[in-house]
Amino acid sequence: MIRRNPWIIPLFLFLSALTLRFVYLFQLKEGPFLLFFQGDGKSYYEWGKTIAEGDWLGQDVFYQAPFYPYLLGLIQAVFGSNIVAIRLVQVVLGSLACLFLYLAGAHFFSKASGLAAGLLACLYAPAIYYDGLIQKTGIAFFLMAMSLWMLGRAIQKSGNLSWFGLGIALGLLTLTRENAAALIVVILLGLHFGSGVQLKSRRWLAVALILAGSCFILGTVGIRNWVLSDTFSLTTSQLGPNLYLGNNPQADGFYHPLVPGRGNYLFEQEDAISLAEEALGRSLLPDEVSSYWIKQAFHFMKTQTADWLLLTLKKLHLSLNYYEIPDTDDYAIHLSWSSLLTGLNRIFNFGILAPLACAGFFLAWPLRKKILILYAAPIVLLLSMLPFVIYGRYRFILVPVLFLFAGHALISGFKLLQQKSYQFLVPALIGGLVMTFVANQQIYSPDLPQGLLTQGLAYQYLGNPAQALESFSQAIRQAPNFLHAYLFRGSIYQDQHRHEKALEDFDAVVRMYPTYPDVYLLRGKSYASIGMQQKAIQDFTQTLSFDPENPKALLQRGIVCSQSGQYDQALQDFNKLIQLFPNRAEYYHNRGLLYQEGFQNMKAACSDWKHACLSGNCTYYELVVKKGAC
Repeated sequence: MIRRNPWIIPLFLFLSALTLRFVYLFQLKEGPFLLFFQGDGKSYYEWGKTIAEGDWLGQDVFYQAPFYPYLLGLIQAVFGSNIVAIRLVQVVLGSLACLFLYLAGAHFFSKASGLAAGLLACLYAPAIYYDGLIQKTGIAFFLMAMSLWMLGRAIQKSGNLSWFGLGIALGLLTLTRENAAALIVVILLGLHFGSGVQLKSRRWLAVALILAGSCFILGTVGIRNWVLSDTFSLTTSQLGPNLYLGNNPQADGFYHPLVPGRGNYLFEQEDAISLAEEALGRSLLPDEVSSYWIKQAFHFMKTQTADWLLLTLKKLHLSLNYYEIPDTDDYAIHLSWSSLLTGLNRIFNFGILAPLACAGFFLAWPLRKKILILYAAPIVLLLSMLPFVIYGRYRFILVPVLFLFAGHALISGFKLLQQKSYQFLVPALIGGLVMTFVANQQIYSPDLPQGLLTQGLAYQYLGNPAQALESFSQAIRQAPNFLHAYLFRGSIYQDQHRHEKALEDFDAVVRMYPTYPDVYLLRGKSYASIGMQQKAIQDFTQTLSFDPENPKALLQRGIVCSQSGQYDQALQDFNKLIQLFPNRAEYYHNRGLLYQEGFQNMKAACSDWKHACLSGNCTYYELVVKKGAC
């Protein structure tokens, strides 16, 4: 009898998944997205770069989940700041996840079910998409798949090291997607009630070892946070703001920043702190900021309970919808650049996976005592998502478990059909049909203008302003009130010195959103460039009415006031800049020019240029010294 090599199937799955992901990246290079990232991805990349340069400890409490940035730091330490290398590492890990799901399915169901689960993961279009993003979503998928494999292996082998390793994996998963902490609770309770482990003594040992592994990881982060900020936080201090974003009188299930127009990752933490401190009238520690927003969220739940319940039901429906609701990266626009992704998405997306998994729930019922944890995990993880805003990438942590049930549905359903055994087949079919209806309703329309905006930003980042302008213009044609498309198109016109066109776009933004601060700064620059100095000063002043310490607005107003003879106002602006930023050479240099040309005070001018030299800009100071002016 010929014995098959046990590694043939895992190797086949891994290489198949890797090939599909490589093809996707190859197709992606024809567009602007392979070398472009934004939003949280940019934050993680820059954080990882800092770590690679040696700052492994960082400062203050983590505000964002830290495992992915540390992984990026490791990748950049080995391969340098190479975006393609990061994507390649991620697709390798995503391909390994398919292998882990095969092994997990084999442990919990059968080798055939495991193979079906692995193949589904291999072909799942959103999985390929997320593996290619500079984003933690694909890593969470990998860690979740690995945790399922380790759980199945630990139950089957009952090795102490396996249970401890599972705790380590769950700890890392929690540092990637914080709501995975709920999964730890599910597994501990499942083991306590005997899911897969027969001897009571072994159950308690398994629970203790999982806790030891996860506490080792999370406790390390907690100690680090406590040492740096006197705040013992096992993960991050972002819970409060995130909870409020998902639960407030204006919430609709989608992301809206605390301050309109400031959805950039650079502003999120700053706004959460400043608004909380302004409301309470004092400086706050990170955990106090989080507590403030938690209280605001619970106040909404308590005082507007009916509205909150309706909102939660809407978010549940969004969570089960077929479409990958976008964050800063847009699934729809990536589909347009990859025929592979488009084809796979047509035949297999969440609208197909969810009904298959639902059918698997019914078909696996005879095994319920053995796989109680698998039943509870997706339900608890889904419920843990609902207090927050809904994105496709947030629900992706559920998908590995759904693959296991979907794989079982295909194999078990086919066998039962052959045997004409309908006891579980009929309920499975009904459940699958109901979920097909729920998951495939058109409750969210793909936002192509937002995708075109992202595409334009990618072209702009890559130094292709012509294609960027075309993308922004397409977005405006499809959505004539798309504020950000006007803003970014206007900024390109401004860079090209086409100031009249830039002013048309900036005026459109002001008409749509008169309280958007950035547009006044941009419009002021264009006014200044075409000699309309008074209008420029008015716009810079308007920016400062929103943010009195905005350094760009203070600098621009100071320069234009200097040019238009309003020397006292210019001096006030430069003085304030130097007070706020005493080591910035640019501000001393400009004030020196003002002293020289506006006040004819060469002594003060030379003093400022000397300060500028001490701050790193000696070019002008050395020139005037050579001329004998200083």
